[in-house]
Amino acid sequence: DEIASFSGVEKFLDTPVKRYSSGMKVRLAFAVAAHLEPEILIVDEVLAVGDAAFQQKCIAKMENVGKDGRTVLFVSHNMGAVTQLCDRAIWLKGGRIRMDGDVHEVVNAYLNDGASGHALWRPDTPTGERSGIRILEARLSDPTTDEAATMMTYGGSLQLEIRYELSRATKNASVFYALRDSQGDVLYVSRDTDNLRWKGRERVPGTYVSRTLFPEFLKPGRYLVTVGVADGIGKRFDRYEDVLAFDVSSAGCPVNPSRRGLLLPLLDWEVTPMVETKPGEAALIGGMGG
Repeated sequence: DEIASFSGVEKFLDTPVKRYSSGMKVRLAFAVAAHLEPEILIVDEVLAVGDAAFQQKCIAKMENVGKDGRTVLFVSHNMGAVTQLCDRAIWLKGGRIRMDGDVHEVVNAYLNDGASGHALWRPDTPTGERSGIRILEARLSDPTTDEAATMMTYGGSLQLEIRYELSRATKNASVFYALRDSQGDVLYVSRDTDNLRWKGRERVPGTYVSRTLFPEFLKPGRYLVTVGVADGIGKRFDRYEDVLAFDVSSAGCPVNPSRRGLLLPLLDWEVTPMVETKPGEAALIGGMGG
């Protein structure tokens, strides 16, 4: 009962396993392996399936296994989970060990591999067969000079430009980018159809350029940009991981950059002094709207 409850398949216990989806099989397999209390627990991409609640249960279970003095061999492309669970990481590339050491050092090297210092990217192979949109290039630049740039000061500006070609008319497809920090956490995803003038509007065949600025409240550090093409309901046709990288420097940052959180916004606060009138009462000095 505990295994079935953990995996979330208790409603399907009378269903033959051969009829389970691949995700259900992975959930059940992890639940069985984790509850057997092995000395070495090998977990391969289990966080790629299931909803957020199941993923959190998996992470908590693996943390408990480690605290009990047992070994967890965790295979994943989810760098946020890797840094949360592990203190040592081994990076494999082309079937060989590329790096072995402290998890944060290995994760940073992995995320920066192939993207460090790159302000321009062009795909090696043709794209757009399914969507009709072929990405030609993605580029980082200074919006004031249009020169290539991979550094942004805190509160400054850096522009992303995606150039693409339409082979046929479309209303639903859009280009997008996802921004990740150096630990692999996705901060947000943005599409060019967030400009509502283009949402649902037909684009005729031809070449287009979509431009946007990164937000000013990114914390100092390294960021990686994934670009791709999606349809109107979020289905991704083409996706290119971490093809661009840039850094946000702490220059000009008026607060401690080590504040907790993934972002560092400076919000407008209104502070109004108060004066005592009677014991237990207070009056405002000034106020909003004059």
